[in-house]
Amino acid sequence: MEEALNLESLEQAIWEALTESAQQNNGEFRYLHLASVNAANEAESRAVVLRDVAQTKHLIYIHTDFRSDKVRQIQTNPIVSLSVYGAKSKIQLRLKGRGDILHKNHQSAAALEQLSLEAKKTYGLTLPDSGLGSKDMQLRGIYQAETVEENFVLLRISVTELKYLHLGAAYHTAAIFCYHEGKLVSKNWAMP
Repeated sequence: MEEALNLESLEQAIWEALTESAQQNNGEFRYLHLASVNAANEAESRAVVLRDVAQTKHLIYIHTDFRSDKVRQIQTNPIVSLSVYGAKSKIQLRLKGRGDILHKNHQSAAALEQLSLEAKKTYGLTLPDSGLGSKDMQLRGIYQAETVEENFVLLRISVTELKYLHLGAAYHTAAIFCYHEGKLVSKNWAMP
């Protein structure tokens, strides 16, 4: 992503780069860190894969398992944040938003339909109760095709704030974009 000369073109370039990253396995912004808040009111962060972007509505989509901690956390407190660093471009993106759990509805069914059979198997795996190490458990897990739809979740994040930071050789640049109900409401250059 080339650094833009104005905020309008920068914002467009960021969302285009996110969209492109969702479509390519090696996309620069494909692997993000998602933070949510647990029951003890502590932040928890984990790596996730960017699966889709609704560029004009400022929505991010991630796949997850209904049985995961992050689903319970987001159901309790939907405020989440994402961060990603593109090593090639030297760009950091930090996004804040609201997470919505899309489960057993037309949107999650459409996303599930697009997955390969191997990817779908992840959501149909049941681990046995035993003292086996995690890799052993995964290898010996029981696949139940009928639980795939029950366990698959499409996590939709409605972005409310996007912070951009470019670590340039001569100088750094930063910008903040704020959104309300999918619409851009403010944009400003910021101190890095």
